[in-house]
Amino acid sequence: MVLLDLPISREYFLSVFQSCKVRPNITERSFDLSVVRSLVANKYGFSLVNMRTKSELAPDGEKLSFIPLNDKISPLVLGLATKQIDHRSRIVEAFFEHVQEHVKKMDCRVLSS
Repeated sequence: MVLLDLPISREYFLSVFQSCKVRPNITERSFDLSVVRSLVANKYGFSLVNMRTKSELAPDGEKLSFIPLNDKISPLVLGLATKQIDHRSRIVEAFFEHVQEHVKKMDCRVLSS
């Protein structure tokens, strides 16, 4: 396995294996998604990613294959936070609305407070 070794994603991806009672053989680690994609494309192993890139090519031009997982896997929880204020600027409000619309289109659960 080539592990995307970032603080939140590392724990999330490893928990996927843990839930299946499997220990992955991690051969490479990187904090850079481009490096992970290039290592996988050049047959150094496989990786899990939680976002699909627009291109099916690694940065060095090698072809990647994306295989969706069909098992029930705990979702990665993301959040959007700002400083608590009475009024948001129009640009911040527009961004919040954009994210909410995108999440609805993706059929994801939205929690707000």
